[in-house]
Amino acid sequence: MSLRRRFAARFIAVFAAIIAGGASAVLPAAPAAAAGVYIANYIDSRCIHALATSGAVVDAGGTCGPFWVFELRAQDPGGVNIYRIRMDGTNLCVVVRGPSNDARAVLSGCGHWIDQHWARRGFSLGYQLINQNSGKCLTSRNGSASVDTVIQYTCRTDGSWEDQLWYHF
Repeated sequence: MSLRRRFAARFIAVFAAIIAGGASAVLPAAPAAAAGVYIANYIDSRCIHALATSGAVVDAGGTCGPFWVFELRAQDPGGVNIYRIRMDGTNLCVVVRGPSNDARAVLSGCGHWIDQHWARRGFSLGYQLINQNSGKCLTSRNGSASVDTVIQYTCRTDGSWEDQLWYHF
């Protein structure tokens, strides 16, 4: 099934849930630790990808792959699950170093470092990924016609946040 068809099916399922009154509860469960998923940005359905090398830059492009694994690391006092996002089949995790806006997402050896920990804030069509070190959101910025730059940026919920909205399939 094409990416557009998967997205359309997801949109219809979310819309049906909203009509049924479940808008606030619509957030797909994180997959089990052994299940890899594609992670795509809501604004243009481009999937996160990177070379399987420590230090590799994380981008979002038209071709999906590799798979990513959400690994549950902790739960904060408010009951929010904290995950590490690991490239399937490797020991490489998505990390953003430092607190500045526009810092690039890269891969690094998985560990217990807080800059590899991400919370998910759910919305009806997907979720924001919030870095636990900086408190900023993973954001897809249009870098070229075929590849977006993946950075962290101050989280927004004012209606201009579509580039910070992600979903998995």
